[in-house]
Amino acid sequence: MYLNQPNIVKLYSVFHDCENIYLLMELCIDGNLKSQSKKFKSAKEIKKFLLGIAYGLRHLHKRNIRHGDIKL
Repeated sequence: MYLNQPNIVKLYSVFHDCENIYLLMELCIDGNLKSQSKKFKSAKEIKKFLLGIAYGLRHLHKRNIRHGDIKL
């Protein structure tokens, strides 16, 4: 897979009809980045979390893909 990296949500398929575009993506049962960030109690946990985001972004940037809407 082109973007096979543990910190990037997998996109399995894209399809459309007359009005919509559908993305079939990996299920993320733990919620979004904001809800995840609230669970950490120590600086070490926060550092690990932020490094995961940075590694995912680095993987994208190496493939000339820019994420334009990152927010916690």
